[in-house]
Amino acid sequence: MYALILNPKAGNGKSKSVYQKMIKQNHINEHLYKMYVTKYQGHATEIVQQIKEENEQVEKIIVIGGDGTLYEVINGIKKSNLVIQLAFIPAGSGNDFARGCQIHLNPYKQIKQLFTNPKTIQYWFGQYEVNEDQYLFASSIGFGFDAEVAKVVNESRLKKWFNALHLAPLIYVYGLLMTIFKYKPKTLSLNVDGECIKIDHTWLITVSNHPYFGGGMKIALDAEVNPNNFTITTVNNISRWKLLFLFITVFFGKHTKLKEVHTFEAKEIKLSSEVPIMYQADGYTNETQQCVINKEQESITIIK
Repeated sequence: MYALILNPKAGNGKSKSVYQKMIKQNHINEHLYKMYVTKYQGHATEIVQQIKEENEQVEKIIVIGGDGTLYEVINGIKKSNLVIQLAFIPAGSGNDFARGCQIHLNPYKQIKQLFTNPKTIQYWFGQYEVNEDQYLFASSIGFGFDAEVAKVVNESRLKKWFNALHLAPLIYVYGLLMTIFKYKPKTLSLNVDGECIKIDHTWLITVSNHPYFGGGMKIALDAEVNPNNFTITTVNNISRWKLLFLFITVFFGKHTKLKEVHTFEAKEIKLSSEVPIMYQADGYTNETQQCVINKEQESITIIK
């Protein structure tokens, strides 16, 4: 038996069409699954805990939604200590997790793959701690400018129109343009695997499990899914106009040639800031002054 978690708002309602097509094409047996529909932010986390409490023989969870829905699901898995397999049908605006796992971005092709010729991979989520609470992230966690952009995107009324016009990646460009002339770079302190680093005039720090963020931007070229290390990308001491150029080149993976961009690998990262700084984890945004990041020790089986 498996559970199916649907976010009906993902992709401006695209997820509902995906689910309806699953039913129409008889990909799922109504006697073998239980349906859950999210109704508000954070509901998917509660649903997973509900699945645990119901104590039914659920072997896997299938998520139809975007990266934000997946973020809630994996944190529900963590809170409930649920041992389960996970499948993801991308129906959101970003779908970076799907890119990182080489899952079909076309949800209908992914459905066919999932029910006719499934494959599995092992995946290690990132774990981060803020304000003495621990959370997981699937794709990346970022601090500074990219988090401010994510906040603008999440709160923009234009997001649904970009989705409706099949121009979802451009919503990040909109957020970038709205943020680039307002953001004030920060001075941040990092402890990277025991080595202390101070970074002045920092625009962003991104910790990645795979190459993609922001709806297809290849921020961490060499990042690979693995149990040990993250790829960290930092950008500092750069002009606003050059930063704009950087985000144009990042779609093609050319940004690492800029002298203001630095990348390295690390197992554990401790970040501190003298002032509150915005962060984003798989698109979820909040503020903090301190954060500890490391790999989740146990892997999860992803069905693709």
